[in-house]
Amino acid sequence: MNVERLARLIDLIVDDFEENEIGPKLSNLAAALQTKLTTPNPDNDQRFKTQLDTLHQTLESSRLNELTPSQALVFEEIEAADRVGHGLAVRVMDILNSNALTANLAQQQLAELANEITGFANELSTLLNGLEKINVEPDYLEEGEAEVSIVFPIDSSETSLEYLRKEVDDLNKIFKVLTEVVDGDTASTKLRTIGSSSLLVTVGASLGVALVAAKVINQLIVMYKNVMDIRIKQEELEIIKGKKKQQIDKLLEESQVDILNDGIKALVKELIALYKGDKGRKEELAGFLDRYLRKLARKFDDGFSFEVDSEEPDEPEADENGNVDGEELRGYEIAMAQQREIQSANEAMKSLQRHEGPILALGTVDEDVDEDAPLEA
Repeated sequence: MNVERLARLIDLIVDDFEENEIGPKLSNLAAALQTKLTTPNPDNDQRFKTQLDTLHQTLESSRLNELTPSQALVFEEIEAADRVGHGLAVRVMDILNSNALTANLAQQQLAELANEITGFANELSTLLNGLEKINVEPDYLEEGEAEVSIVFPIDSSETSLEYLRKEVDDLNKIFKVLTEVVDGDTASTKLRTIGSSSLLVTVGASLGVALVAAKVINQLIVMYKNVMDIRIKQEELEIIKGKKKQQIDKLLEESQVDILNDGIKALVKELIALYKGDKGRKEELAGFLDRYLRKLARKFDDGFSFEVDSEEPDEPEADENGNVDGEELRGYEIAMAQQREIQSANEAMKSLQRHEGPILALGTVDEDVDEDAPLEA
């Protein structure tokens, strides 16, 4: 990950600590537990419970719980994963649950945790200020901007420039087709960054293309899981022997191929309907979509991950009478719905359980034919 994107993640953490007052809330929780122990009464019991509920709600609703897979990996590398959001909430509850009979020890550990989190926040804030002094600014997307990333397999043995060139070329072709279908734009995809903590390539995209990319990712994951369901059933039927077993295997294998072929065809039909250009070019793009969606599907088998990101819209402000413009509010609600749709693809990607062997490469017909054919009209 380049330093500007790292600065962006650090800035998100610092903002979360400051806006939600995480350090003070942890300290207040430890103090409330201390008061409950030294002066036990119903009021102090309730005060501790209120502090705990407030902290838990704050942590579980944190925006830092909605990271893309590659951002979550960076959080692990900078040891932030269990110091923010859900990860920190788990640590707090572990302290309380593991010391249910030794509340004094729980109070001590909560106080230590509050000091740790406050110190961590201060370190990150100092680092961020230092980066700003050398003109390194957080790389934020503007409202309405989006990006799509391809994360290479962590254990990939391929590290050559030729391998990287081929994969980047694939990514360019895939998103060049999607961009022309959605936006009517035939320009090459704009490269935003190449990361190194895990090999990651990120390209800029319009919000429309990002939404389509999220739809594609979600649909491919559904296909992947449906094929795996059949594979599991096939393994459960291993007790059946002879000719009947061969017939069942043949039917199940055909079903797997149908899932991919039917799914790709349906996806092509849905996406190509977005294209507003001439009929001849529309037919060409449908062919390109079929080819490159299959190529994209094959990358799931190879261990690649995909993620989509966009900047969350600003909530419209109320006027002096407390009223919000209706049109602005509707626009905001639509933008937030789009944000949730994009986020759903990242959540689906994180929940995907990988399996060995070809899953989505099944049923691909002539997937390498005319691989280098130009996309231009």
